[in-house]
Amino acid sequence: MAGSISVTQLKRLCLEPELMGQWLRGAEITAWPTRALEGRTHGKTFHDIARDFEKWLRTHGPEADRLADAQEIWDACWRNFARKRLLAILDQGDHSGAEQLTRALENWCRSLAAARRNLPSFKNWGDLLALNETAFDRVPLTTLEGEVYVNGRPDSVRATANGFTIVDYKLTRGATLEQDLLQVAIYARMLLASTPTLRFTAALEYYDAEPAVVQSSPEDLALLFDNKVQPILERIAKETAHDRRPTRKARTPPDLKDFGDRIVEAYKSFGVPVSALEWQDAPQLTRFRLLPAEGVSFNKLAWHAVNLRIKLQLDHEPQISPGPGAVYFDVLKSNPETVWWRDVVQRPEFERLGAAPGFVVGINLANELILAELTDPNSCHVLVAGASGSGKSEWLKSVVASLAYRHSPQAIQLGIVDPKILTFTGIERSRWLWQPIVHELDGAVSLLRRAITEMENRYLRLARERVTSLADLWANDSRDLPFLLLVFDEFADLVLGERDLRKEFENLVVRLASKGRAAGIHLMLATQRPDRNVVTGLIKANLPLKICLRVTSAVNSQIILDESGGENLIGKGDMLCDRGRGLERAQGPFIPQEEFLRVLGA
Repeated sequence: MAGSISVTQLKRLCLEPELMGQWLRGAEITAWPTRALEGRTHGKTFHDIARDFEKWLRTHGPEADRLADAQEIWDACWRNFARKRLLAILDQGDHSGAEQLTRALENWCRSLAAARRNLPSFKNWGDLLALNETAFDRVPLTTLEGEVYVNGRPDSVRATANGFTIVDYKLTRGATLEQDLLQVAIYARMLLASTPTLRFTAALEYYDAEPAVVQSSPEDLALLFDNKVQPILERIAKETAHDRRPTRKARTPPDLKDFGDRIVEAYKSFGVPVSALEWQDAPQLTRFRLLPAEGVSFNKLAWHAVNLRIKLQLDHEPQISPGPGAVYFDVLKSNPETVWWRDVVQRPEFERLGAAPGFVVGINLANELILAELTDPNSCHVLVAGASGSGKSEWLKSVVASLAYRHSPQAIQLGIVDPKILTFTGIERSRWLWQPIVHELDGAVSLLRRAITEMENRYLRLARERVTSLADLWANDSRDLPFLLLVFDEFADLVLGERDLRKEFENLVVRLASKGRAAGIHLMLATQRPDRNVVTGLIKANLPLKICLRVTSAVNSQIILDESGGENLIGKGDMLCDRGRGLERAQGPFIPQEEFLRVLGA
């Protein structure tokens, strides 16, 4: 189990602790069979529509932001997402199900309209909908016996006048109110562990024949968690203490050699002669280098990927790709090993970095650190892409932590744009911040303008000192100017906004990218939507270091890396990196929230 459990499993163990033994032995513990009623009311379809529509509201600018009353919101939901699905249900003859789902969606749209009215600071839907079915992977919850890592995906987190509310969507009522409340109590503690400075309330919204809302205060949620959930976590932590921290010695060399022989035999059975040269055991996969026999093409090896998955009894289809002098045969691990940030920054390679600001990109397949320095022309500005659940935000946090760990606030300053609000929450008073954290589009452009002014002033200083870069100034022991890194956790809304805003954003980025390195000002732009409308040619051309975590399509990968492959990554920090010397596969480090806050002095 490695001390990791889903919210659904944890909730059921809290109500049926006698199932603990089964779960510890690896049995699948899922939702209750009695919840089948929600299946008949098309609960999954409801959640799919809600997820897609909330994403649409947050990303479609003025068209969506104009929607205010419940009928307008429902009309947009119907046109864009609900109509096709509801008609499909009617075509199946399920008139009652279609009626119930329609009523639930209409009630949900009324809830959205009310939430908008009750948020005084509302400017756009992104202000209200802080999180929309965002995956929280391996959130550490502390017990006396150690940490337990919990995975989950809350339906929605909405901003309110006094903080944030975790909203759980319910089409039907649970057997008891406590059963429904347990889930939001667990999510509240997970969010609190990730962002301890925020105040979270919770709401259960029922959308059946008699819609209702059940509110819970932070105190009520904490009491329920401490009484019902914490004892179960203590048991899990105690029982899984022996394997909570994965090691890099999960398999010994003899095991890997035997598996290499099995690959060779499997290919032989399909009439494709190969030999195994060597293997590399990495956190997320094991890579075998295969040498095809004379006259055997790469296509013959790649063509048998599905057959080999069956023959070798693999959990995933092997990834087969050409390499220098050999063919790579990558076997993905069912449970990738965590690369802990605290271990990475204590390695000699990291400690040997020079005085210039440097950070860890990840660990490659040879178990070597991939490092980047902001003064290097190949890594002075960074473009990062990754879909939801890919580990993009966690990677950004590890970079920020790496810089703060090695350098004082007098050496490195950070400008952070965090539209999702929750990624960098908790460091608002950090001494490493150059400006307050920005959450809105207008503030992001203003941050870039201030950086341009700072850059021009620095050029005047460099001219007076008769040096060509801030690095030269530092080499002369004149270190009163810190390096500056601007981090954008999501820049898509800036590019997809109104024409004038998009043009100004691109112009500012190009100016900073072309002249910023000499002045010690650097950019790190990240997005979960790496299409051509977001990652424009100008932006891509001026950000030399490319980091591609898991993306949704080969086209997205081509846009970032000029090659496919990003769509085949397994998420959770698995990445492809291009730092000017060809693609490198790596695993990004993970830093728990408590440690992140401690490093940043929060």
